Amino acid sequence: MVEEIVRVEPQLFGSQVQQTSIARKMELWRRIVDRVKAVGQHPRTQDDIRKRLNDLRGKETMDTVLGKFQEAQRLQEEHYLGIREDLKSINTTLVTIAGVLADLLNTRRDTVAHQRTPDTSLDDEQPSTSAGASGQEAPT
Repeated sequence: MVEEIVRVEPQLFGSQVQQTSIARKMELWRRIVDRVKAVGQHPRTQDDIRKRLNDLRGKETMDTVLGKFQEAQRLQEEHYLGIREDLKSINTTLVTIAGVLADLLNTRRDTVAHQRTPDTSLDDEQPSTSAGASGQEAPT
């Protein structure tokens, strides 16, 4: 039924509907009814076929609306998944930066602590004296 109607759709509903005479439209509907009766198990009238066609059109419209809704949901999911991946990437970058900063701070602390600790290697090379702050040796 649908194939036959699609074939004559411009004359019955589409771009050629204004140019198609009423007699031609009735003839097209009669052919559709005859073809449906030839393949169907139950006799169908023209009104039955028109009602079925309207039902199919309504279903097609609902399917189209449902399809658009599902497509919108899919696109929204993809968008949020993209944002999620971006946030993961940013988080990874922040963790890396935090690690580098921690290493720099530890290196700086080690350097400062090393500078405050006297260098014992110089003391080992010089003889020990009981000199005061003046740096002179005590008399023996």
